Amino acid sequence: MSAHDHTNTANLEAARRAGWPELTGSPAQTGWAITIRAERMREFEAATAEMTAAACDALRGVLLDVTAARDWIDTRSNPWQVLLFVHHTADEIAALSAS
Repeated sequence: MSAHDHTNTANLEAARRAGWPELTGSPAQTGWAITIRAERMREFEAATAEMTAAACDALRGVLLDVTAARDWIDTRSNPWQVLLFVHHTADEIAALSAS
């Protein structure tokens, strides 16, 4: 067992309670990515004070659409905003944030 198993399990349980989609990848990848996603989503939530509720909901949805564990792992050293561009263009993100 990894020293991080307890944290990963707690983050998995919290994600399931929140209704977040399951991540795809190997067990080692998903365990790690679950915790990375939880950390990035906390950063996102802390940054939403200046956003409208609609923009916040739209951007949250875009982030949670990223279900490949590899994407969360590969961008782990970057701010949460990087994940907005993993599967979307800048124009698509601008349109979502304007809603």
